[in-house]
Amino acid sequence: MRFEFEYTGLRVRDLDAAIDFFTKVLDDFDAALRRLEAAGYKPALGPFHEGVWHIAFVPVVEGIWLDVYHVDAPKQAKRKRPKRTGKRRKR
Repeated sequence: MRFEFEYTGLRVRDLDAAIDFFTKVLDDFDAALRRLEAAGYKPALGPFHEGVWHIAFVPVVEGIWLDVYHVDAPKQAKRKRPKRTGKRRKR
């Protein structure tokens, strides 16, 4: 599972530090929250799990709040096997 940026509009003082943070700290939802906490950025709200949505709000650098979220991929329906009649085909 990888994160994609849906919307990004940031103003930062240290571009290299911001790029480092957003590309190395974030990977998948639970791992991202663990790494954020290890780096000193604890979620202020959440994490919440509602249906297929997983979201947490984390205050990060320079007053910016990071909305960390993941939406589960739709489950693929299993193909139904035809019912067996009990009779075997002769060879």
